Amino acid sequence: YIILSKPAGVLSIPSRYEDDDAIVNRLMCYFIKEGKKDLKPHVITRLDRDTSGLVLVGKNAVAHARFSKIGKERFIKKYHAIVHGNFENDELTGLVDEPIGKIDSGVKRGVIPDGKSAQTEYKVLKQVSGASLVELRLLTGRTHQIRVHMASLNHPIIGDKKYGALTDPLKRLGLHAHEFAFTHPFTHKTMTFKAPLPSSFTQILKPSKR
Repeated sequence: YIILSKPAGVLSIPSRYEDDDAIVNRLMCYFIKEGKKDLKPHVITRLDRDTSGLVLVGKNAVAHARFSKIGKERFIKKYHAIVHGNFENDELTGLVDEPIGKIDSGVKRGVIPDGKSAQTEYKVLKQVSGASLVELRLLTGRTHQIRVHMASLNHPIIGDKKYGALTDPLKRLGLHAHEFAFTHPFTHKTMTFKAPLPSSFTQILKPSKR
């Protein structure tokens, strides 16, 4: 396996419309340069283009298949997000349990009664004027789950114009895959990896000077 920290603005895998630059392409080039042409990257934890942070990649199909057998409760993924607004004292931790489904012909999702079950745990880590740093753990894996659930709380992620953000001080989506913890499928050892917050996030979280 390979664990890497993906920058925002880079695809995880090539698409029908863009196939020049993606994490898979970069890894293929790396394998070739290292003389390991028999390896082929299989992305296990795919991130959207505008999300940064940890990506887990299998070096071959066998590694990918073995990892897929790990139960969701044994694979912990935590994200950090900077969202608009501040939370009340009785809202600093919680569980968003709202069904998610398609709301247009594209990829946009929303909370709808007949959507698929979706649960996101959240914990507010820090608040400054007008913005909050929130830690999130996915209990399910729906498309745009964190983005939809934060918007449903009236705290859209900074930079997420698709789901209600009105300003973009980061010039990117304020979502970062911060931590993975899992049992290695071959060694059975507990593995934990963390990716520090991008510097642009820490700048936003600095208290304003009066």
